[in-house]
Amino acid sequence: FRQTSDYKKLKESKIYKESKDKQDLEDKAFLAYAQAIEKDKLLYFSLSLNQEVLIIKSPSDIKEQKKFLGYEWSNRKGDEGLKELHEPYLSPLFERGNPQNETKLNTLIYKSFLNTLDVIPQELQTYATKARLVDMIDFEKVEFNKAISLNPKTQREEIKSQYPLVKLKICGDFFMGGTPSRKNINYWNGDIKWLTISDYSNHQVIMDTKEKITREGFKNSNAKMIQKGAVVVSIYATIGRVGILGEDMTTNQAIVAIIPNEEFINKYLMYAIDYFKFQLYNEVITTSQQNINLGILQNMVIPKPPLEIQKQIVAECEKIEEQYNTLSLSIKEYQNLIKAMLQKCGIIEDNQEYELNSILDKINNLCKINLDSEFLSSFNKTIKEYALSNPIFKLSIGKRVLNNELLENGQIPVYSANVLEVFGFVNKEILQDYDNDSVLWGIDGDWMVGFIPKNKKFYPTDHCGVLRVDDTKINAKYISFILNEAGKKQGFSRKLRASIDRIKALRVKLPSLEFQDQIADIIDKIEKKINEYKIELDRLEKEKEKILQKYLFS
Repeated sequence: FRQTSDYKKLKESKIYKESKDKQDLEDKAFLAYAQAIEKDKLLYFSLSLNQEVLIIKSPSDIKEQKKFLGYEWSNRKGDEGLKELHEPYLSPLFERGNPQNETKLNTLIYKSFLNTLDVIPQELQTYATKARLVDMIDFEKVEFNKAISLNPKTQREEIKSQYPLVKLKICGDFFMGGTPSRKNINYWNGDIKWLTISDYSNHQVIMDTKEKITREGFKNSNAKMIQKGAVVVSIYATIGRVGILGEDMTTNQAIVAIIPNEEFINKYLMYAIDYFKFQLYNEVITTSQQNINLGILQNMVIPKPPLEIQKQIVAECEKIEEQYNTLSLSIKEYQNLIKAMLQKCGIIEDNQEYELNSILDKINNLCKINLDSEFLSSFNKTIKEYALSNPIFKLSIGKRVLNNELLENGQIPVYSANVLEVFGFVNKEILQDYDNDSVLWGIDGDWMVGFIPKNKKFYPTDHCGVLRVDDTKINAKYISFILNEAGKKQGFSRKLRASIDRIKALRVKLPSLEFQDQIADIIDKIEKKINEYKIELDRLEKEKEKILQKYLFS
């Protein structure tokens, strides 16, 4: 109320200034202000009380969205435009030529308008729900904006705690960031740290940023200097990513910084926001990307335990964080270990310096293989360099697969530019045999290399390259590692296609098959260890959730 123009006009009025009972004037003005809002709420509550709404939502997964719509947009040269995924056209939305189909969503919409909708068929309950309109409007907020939420209160997860629930806005001071103009080069490459969402991971103590702004850029933007210890929360695209500032820095507008008051510990606030951020998803503003605003963030609620309980929660979570950080570091070390080994063997070039003895010890402990100087000397003596155009490498590309050729019950996986994920399934074949291992690479898009073991059927599209070798002479798994590094060095990307001619121009170093087998075995074991650590990271994330549940809900 005190922020309204009516209140400011009252304070500046002659009547107010001359009045002996200013508080009485303020009380009457506040009462009129509150009554107007509550009358508006009552009107809309009455109008919406007996109204039932049919809510239809598309899936969040992109592939499922395409199935929901029954079509997708194609950017393929010479085949641009909307393409139906199936023949005949299939979608839960409607059936062409049969608008009265009871198992399609269009019939539900029709019945909803006629107010004759009774039960939603089970096969459509994934997409459609019914709700009271009164449950879709928030009558509790002071500012009544009449917005209709597609997440009715009756469908939202209820928050229960043995401690009082408070809105986040009372937990501290909030600061929005800003971005200096990119057009002014004098605003950039300074010494002021400028935080973006890509600079940090969840629960990270943030010490540095990729980009920095100048004093001039700081003065001529909405960026604010946020003190060390503040909690940061992302509100654009990646909603609810939290961290703690380990240094003073500024942020962009996609991040809200919170400086907790004396009733909250910053790390407790961070863990609580992360745990209860499902509330933010209920209020997502969908534009070209999913966002929330400052008001939505401030209105989320969290439990407010005593400071002593907050300290216990933080202490236990920090122990988990230590294990998490150790595992994350180990994953990075193992990933570097692969590069370091290939570099020390002279297979790839890498600008980084690696400590040889440390590498040898780790590989020896993990794989029971001693990569000492004698091994490296013998290894290097067998190395020969080949262009991938050499006949010992058999390169090919697949054939275009139209979306309407994909089958829901198909048995043979299709691989396209993303060779690490199945594009769809068919029941036809393009390859003559599967007697050898296959190395796949993506011709378009981000550079990536995949591996398909022999005797496993698959169908490559015209965006997927296939490399095969005689496995009695060359280890295909070894080639997949080398090809991946060679492609990175070449700079293959969306802008530089990995065409078959460009792949043929690459040169690779091949030691004897015995050494190839050993290198491939070492890398396999390293990658297996990395995957084990990733599974453990997932478990530790759940442990932090259990800690909050133990203290806040028991």
